[in-house]
Amino acid sequence: MRNRIFIGALIYIVLLTFLSFNNSYGHQGLFIPPEPTPSPINQEIKLAIRSEIKKQSSNVIGYLIYNVQIDHIITSDDLSKAIAWITYIDPQSKTLVNGEPGLAILRQTSNGWTAILPSDQEWLSALQQIPDELLSPDEKQTWISMYAESTNASTLGPFGGYLLPWEGGKSLYLTRSITHYNPPNPNGSMHYAFDFAAAHDSSGTSPMFEIYASKGGRVKYARWWQINGDEHSPGNYIVLEDTTTSPTTYQLYLHLAKDSIPVELRVPGTNVVQGEYLGLADDTGYSTGNHLHFHVHTNPDSYWGNSVDITFDDVPINGGRPRTLYEAQHYPEYGSEGQSTYVSGNQITSDKTPPTGDIFTPEIGQMISSQIWHIEGWATDDDSGLGSVQIIARYNGLWHTISPNLNSNLFTYDWNICDSDIPDGSVSLALRLVDNKGNTTTDYPGLRHLFKQYSCTPEPNPPACHPSANQVAIYSMSNFQGDCIPL
Repeated sequence: MRNRIFIGALIYIVLLTFLSFNNSYGHQGLFIPPEPTPSPINQEIKLAIRSEIKKQSSNVIGYLIYNVQIDHIITSDDLSKAIAWITYIDPQSKTLVNGEPGLAILRQTSNGWTAILPSDQEWLSALQQIPDELLSPDEKQTWISMYAESTNASTLGPFGGYLLPWEGGKSLYLTRSITHYNPPNPNGSMHYAFDFAAAHDSSGTSPMFEIYASKGGRVKYARWWQINGDEHSPGNYIVLEDTTTSPTTYQLYLHLAKDSIPVELRVPGTNVVQGEYLGLADDTGYSTGNHLHFHVHTNPDSYWGNSVDITFDDVPINGGRPRTLYEAQHYPEYGSEGQSTYVSGNQITSDKTPPTGDIFTPEIGQMISSQIWHIEGWATDDDSGLGSVQIIARYNGLWHTISPNLNSNLFTYDWNICDSDIPDGSVSLALRLVDNKGNTTTDYPGLRHLFKQYSCTPEPNPPACHPSANQVAIYSMSNFQGDCIPL
């Protein structure tokens, strides 16, 4: 008989209901009451899962930054197999982290229960072997789809345009990149991360150093109040959101000194340009000495996310990917060239001025009754140069990007409105401009309001002409084309 923790499942369903309500109002979660005392079998299952989580805690994002709750345990009739849900609890707010649970798969062996987690290579195979009494075929397919979505993130990139995140002309050591896991683990959250440190001074320690934005963006998260030397996670950090990439990426600068992030950069949404001062590299959080941990990810919901492949324009080896001498020698498949130190080409900048531009076709207020809208305009940046030009349109109450990166001072673009499912009525056009330092327009250059009056649904063909036996059909055009009248 299937052994379920009915109370735990009920609590989870109720929580999901409330979380859905909370999400619509922007709340972050609900307080989680203590878990009920599990049965002996469920206790054994939880211990097996936690034992495996402990082994993987340095490789998996969720295990690294959240507390884990285990519930919804189901065992097979013969008690040889089981499944359980893994959910995350924010350690500071004690609230449930919104998102899909993970599925642990368990097998009974001569040594007790063995847990297989979604981060294990054999998880997908184990999922497919779960009996239908534990998961229906439809449920299995849902979990398979979620797994495929999560693994696709690690294949993103490479993303380019980065510069080493310290002052140009200065040299720092790369202490590790792919050997955050040794041997390297391409599925690990830090596979594409980098640790940079200064040379030891006369005291035998590596001093703090100033860091500068590797690429432009907007402040997404900032934490600056943890005292220097405090080894508790997470440490101080700043995260920059970069909407010029697809998907949007997030630059994490971790282990910063207390209060070193400028006051104006502690506000989410603040624009940051490449080469702008961000703070001091220190050792707050899990750190064995002063250094900067830097990586780029695609997770908008946390300061941390699975690192993605990036390239630095000022790194002359491995297509812009820094590697230590040890890494290049022992793992050449990830980059066969290595160096101990790297010189930054990141120039400190005071450029905080975004580009300018305008649209001159179509004209303001124009009524457009065609499928293709021809758009012309201009853009320029007198300081760092023009980096990105995109045309945006507002319809259905939202702004949408409708063009690729045009990246030209004078541009033209033909927009097929039937590809965008636009209703008849008012449509607004404008530009989104970014310069080479990351300064982004916050207003709407070229803003104009137009009126769409064109149906993308083709008119139905006229009815076929079917004269009776004693009638003839007369067509308005040759070859039986055009209107037809039976006589």
